[in-house]
Amino acid sequence: MSSSGYNSKTSDSVLLNNIPNLSGEITITTDGGVIVGATLTANYTGGESVVYQWERDGDEIGGATNQTYKTDQAGSYRVIVSTADFNPKISEAIVIENVPPPLPLGEPVTAPASALTYQQSEKGYVLTGVGL
Repeated sequence: MSSSGYNSKTSDSVLLNNIPNLSGEITITTDGGVIVGATLTANYTGGESVVYQWERDGDEIGGATNQTYKTDQAGSYRVIVSTADFNPKISEAIVIENVPPPLPLGEPVTAPASALTYQQSEKGYVLTGVGL
């Protein structure tokens, strides 16, 4: 008996949802990078015809319902695949970084002298004690 005068009993598990799960797995690949501007592609391995919904930082991205999505902001992206009569599946997140583009080779760069630092090297080795 419990302290309140009633016998305790653990109930059997109850299935709350009789909807089957999608058969496949969902993953995300990129077009070669994880920086802003990368195109993400949802890869679903199941046989069901699914629809896609992309999320950034846990929020749905309005209108982002294609298999691919071109990123325009840094953040944590994932995709939900779903279809009628099945439980949806959610991919693992992929983090997109906000990295500035590289400087074009051979182009002059203008910056204040206070923003520049110098380091001399030769054949990959940093030279110390060498003046400019």
